[in-house]
Amino acid sequence: MLYKYDIDKEDGWNYFRLGVRCRVWDNIYVQTAVKTHLSKAEMVEWGIGYQIPLKRKTIEIKN
Repeated sequence: MLYKYDIDKEDGWNYFRLGVRCRVWDNIYVQTAVKTHLSKAEMVEWGIGYQIPLKRKTIEIKN
């Protein structure tokens, strides 16, 4: 399981995935992410999503 990893020769098991998700409309959002091995970015992904509306708890503010 443990071996010397050479980023130029192989694709390893471990990577970082950094992403951002932004709500555009009520239940619709856009997202982007990048997959990296150390300092090399290997993949960029973009997406559009829909969140299924579920019953949400609301907080009442009393004055």
